[in-house]
Amino acid sequence: RYQKMKRVAKTFIICQFGLCAYLKDPTHKNRYIAHSFTFYILPQQQDCRYSFQASNVQFLCEHQFDFNKLFHEGIPYMGSNKEGKQSTGFVEVIQLLQSAGKPLVGHNLLYDLVLLYEKFCEPLPNSYEAFKRSLHKMFPLLMDTKALCNALRKSLRDCNLLQDSNLGMLYTELSR
Repeated sequence: RYQKMKRVAKTFIICQFGLCAYLKDPTHKNRYIAHSFTFYILPQQQDCRYSFQASNVQFLCEHQFDFNKLFHEGIPYMGSNKEGKQSTGFVEVIQLLQSAGKPLVGHNLLYDLVLLYEKFCEPLPNSYEAFKRSLHKMFPLLMDTKALCNALRKSLRDCNLLQDSNLGMLYTELSR
């Protein structure tokens, strides 16, 4: 599975990166304040070619993706194998995430981490074990809500909870 993800990561670009930072609400004991950010990012390699899958473009359009913003205002990045020591563009955001030492939480996070590593850190290692070791040094605490849901679903089977690990379905079910 990792080898397939590694091949795919080399051919795909990341054009949007969403990030949500949570701060403890000082006025309420068990409440957090969310600050969400959306970054439009655009690779800047010489002779970079962009190709799109029709289904991906359709999905982006259905979710109001702003292609004009991507191409006119996108934050540049050079990519892991081109940028070297130079810290410019979106790579600075990734470096801030690393230095913050905070947990990274995502849904079906492995795909995102493979792409993030390949595009903004360094070329992916040959083995999954080497990738995990390197990734753990960069981001020591990772939480995947899909993996958590799948683990919890087994113990909650009799309660008829968490029947689907789809993010939208989870949100609906847990918001009740």
